[in-house]
Amino acid sequence: MVRAAAGHGLTSGRAAGTGDVADRWTIDARWGARDEPSTALADRVARFLRAIERLHPSFTAWYVAGPGVRAPLGPEGLHALLRQDGDTTNLVLTTATRPAAQLLCALGTTAGATSRVRLTVPPPVAGAMGPAGVNATVRAAVESWDPSWASCYSAELGLAQLPAPGSVVVGRLTYLSADPAAVGAIDGVRVEALGAGSLVVADRVDQPVRDQVRAIRRALAARGLLETPGSEEASGGFGALTVHEAFLVMTDYLSACHLLGPGPVEDVLIAAAPEPDGDTSDPAAWHDWLDSVARIRSGQPPRSIFADPSESGSSGDE
Repeated sequence: MVRAAAGHGLTSGRAAGTGDVADRWTIDARWGARDEPSTALADRVARFLRAIERLHPSFTAWYVAGPGVRAPLGPEGLHALLRQDGDTTNLVLTTATRPAAQLLCALGTTAGATSRVRLTVPPPVAGAMGPAGVNATVRAAVESWDPSWASCYSAELGLAQLPAPGSVVVGRLTYLSADPAAVGAIDGVRVEALGAGSLVVADRVDQPVRDQVRAIRRALAARGLLETPGSEEASGGFGALTVHEAFLVMTDYLSACHLLGPGPVEDVLIAAAPEPDGDTSDPAAWHDWLDSVARIRSGQPPRSIFADPSESGSSGDE
C-alpha cells in the first residue's frame, strides 16, 4: 500500500517560493509499449485508483469523460471502458469536482508505440492533498505502472525547462527506472531508491524549485538519462539543427501553415505554443514541424511544399 508518509519527497507546499502544490499539478508516467492483454491494463488502472482514493475525497468516484457516466472501479468494469485507437488502448476519466481532476491513459500495445498515464490535479485538490499526498500519488504511479520515468510538475516547472516531446519532464519528484548508482550524486539533491529505480527529490528550502529542476535536468542530460523509449521517435531522430537549418525550417513551416489555411499569425503561435510536458498546444503542430525538418534535411528548398501537388491538393492537370 502507498503511504503519504512524511520525510520522503516534498517537504513544504511553499518551499522556496515556487512550484507550490496549490498550483495545478501533473503526475506523469511514461514507458514503451508492452505486450499485455487489455485485462492486465484494466487491472493496473484499478490498482492505481485504489491507491489514490484515500488521498482526496474526490478520488473515490470517477466518471467517463464526455458522457459523465460514473465509472466502475473494478478491473472488469474498467476493462469494458478501454478503447482501442490504432496502436494504443485509451481511457479518460474525470472527477465530479469543478475544476475536475483528469486521468488519461494511452497505453501502447504494439512495437514502437509509447505509453502514458497522466493525472492532472487542479489547485484546490492539490492544495488539500498537500505535499505528502502528491508524493504518495507519484509513488502509486510507479508501483502501479512500472514506468520508465514518472514525475510531478506544475505548469511553471514544465515551462521552465521546455523538454523535448517524449523526454523526461523533471519535477519536484522525478522517478527514473535506472538504479541510484546509474543516476549518481547530484549536488544538493537527494536521490533515493524506489523499487528497482531511483527517486530524485527537489526539496531544498534555500533554493527556488525551478532552479533545482534545471540543475537536475542538466545532470541527467549529462548522464544520458533524459531520453527514454519513444523519445527519439517523438523528436523525429533528427538531432540538433544548425542556426541556418533552423531558419530554413522556420520558413518552410510557416509556408506549410499558410498552405493548410491562411490566417493570422496568432493562430500559428497558439497551435505551436509549448505545453509544460513538452508537447505543443495542437499536437499536429509538432508533426508539421518535423515534416519541415525532414524536407530541409533532405535537401529540398524552403517553400518546396507549394510545388508538391500531393500537399496542396492540386491535381496538377491544368
